[in-house]
Parts: sequence; C-alpha cells; structure tokens
Amino acid sequence: MSKSAQLGRRDSIIVSLSSYIAATVLCFVSYTRMPEHWEMMPKFMMAAAIATFFIFIMSYLLKNSSIYDPFWSVQPMVFGVGLVATYGIENVTIHQWITVIGMQLYGLRLTSNFYRDWPGLSHEDWRYKDLAKKSGKAYWLVSLSGIHFFPTVQVFMGCLPAFYLFAAENTGGDSYMILSILGWVVLYGSVLLAFIADEQMRKFRRKSENKGKTMDQGLWSRNRHPNYLGECLTWVGLWILILAYNPSYWWTGCGAIAILGMFYGVSIPWMDQRSLERRPGFGEYMKHTGRLFPKLF
Repeated sequence: MSKSAQLGRRDSIIVSLSSYIAATVLCFVSYTRMPEHWEMMPKFMMAAAIATFFIFIMSYLLKNSSIYDPFWSVQPMVFGVGLVATYGIENVTIHQWITVIGMQLYGLRLTSNFYRDWPGLSHEDWRYKDLAKKSGKAYWLVSLSGIHFFPTVQVFMGCLPAFYLFAAENTGGDSYMILSILGWVVLYGSVLLAFIADEQMRKFRRKSENKGKTMDQGLWSRNRHPNYLGECLTWVGLWILILAYNPSYWWTGCGAIAILGMFYGVSIPWMDQRSLERRPGFGEYMKHTGRLFPKLF
C-alpha cells in the first residue's frame, strides 16, 4: 500500500485541492507566457495540456489515477474564467455571461459531487484498477494517454462552442434568441437533471438496507444513467448556443458527439456489465430501462 493510500479523507481532500490550485495557477501562468502571435484556442489547449501533465505527475507520485477525476469538471470552469479574462469583463455580452455562468454551475456541481462522496486516496476508481491489471507494466503510459489526456481533449472539444461564442461574429439572424433560449434551457436543465439524479442515488445508497440492491426509483426508474444523460445534454446545450450565435460553426458539435459516443458506447456498457456481475436482478432492470435515454414503453 502506498503512503498516500493511508491518508484519511480530510488530508486526501487537502492534497487534491492543493494539486488543482497549483494546476490552475500553472495553467494561467503558462497561458500568459505563450507567444503573442498564437491564436487563443491553441494557447488554451496547450495550457490545458500542461495542467493535465502536472496532474498526471501527482497521480504517479500518489500512485492513484483518481487524482485526475475532478479535472473533467474543473476544466470548463477554468476555460470560462479564461475567456472572460482574455476578452475583458467590460466586453462580455449578456449572451456570453449566461453561458459562462452555466459552465461554472456545471463544474461546481460535478466537482462538489465528487468530493462529497470521495473516500480519499485510499480509494481508486475500479475502472483504473481493471486497466492496471490488463496493461501491467505499461499502465502509467495507459494512464497518461487514456485516463488523463484523452478526457482533457474531449472536454476541450466539448468547449469549442464556448470558445467561438467569444471569438466569432454574431450572425444568428431572426432565430438567434429562440435558439439561444433553447440552448440555455438545455444547458441549465442538464445541470439540474444531473443534480437530481445524483441526489436520488445518494439518498438511496445511504440506507443500509439498500446495499447491493439496484436503484430503480425516481429518475432511475426508466433510465439506468440519468446523471450521464444530464452530463451529455450539457455539451449539447453549448452546441445549440453556438448554432444560435453563428450557424457556420455547426461542426463544433463534434465535441458533444464524441462525449455522447464515449458514454453510450464505452462507459455505460462497462458499468452495466459490472452491475450485472454484482447486483441480483439488474438484468431484469435493464429490460425496462434505457441505456441513456428514458425507455417510455
């Protein structure tokens, strides 16, 4: 057992938060030191890569790849603040403010959800342990590429609409406000959906009599992963907002599609298989629930 695994929950949270404060500072400092002739988005991507590599070093030193887990939700918050800082508070429009605030709410909710349930460095995500067994001595290379950098790239792609919401010209025309309102409803609604789903699951798990049982109540009665649905809709909401602002950037939906594909094709089947092995009756539950979207009939 590594020394970090012996740390209690409080000390583990201090180590994790300190790591992310340092990574955020490193991200902003590196951004300001990059060549002035570089475009904004390459600078953001490079800064995110530097921060990712720093967190990877912490994961390696602590022998726990779960140190990276909050990065997914911290990254959009840092991007949002970075966009406002880059363009200047006085130049940010209402449209941009509402979008950035939505990104902050998304990040704050998901980050707080992680720390509320995190036992500390004594725990590591079971998926990472599986990868460690399968990859053997190559694990840390797999961790660097698959656990750390791959999600960073996905979140960067998911945030492309937000970048162009600042960098592009507003050519939305007559449908601008209608699509914008739809985008905000999806963005903020997705945060609320994921919050309700996670709270319902948390309440279910707190009851000792539910240990080993399948959650099939509330939002989980027709959908096996309503929290993941909320996650995916966040990125769809951002995409709708750039479609409203400048339809020529429709291609930025590649991020939302990539994230949706990852959850639908990889993460959810992986988790469902684990639940089939560990939870009696889960197979029957699968018959009347949707993988990601609610099964209504």
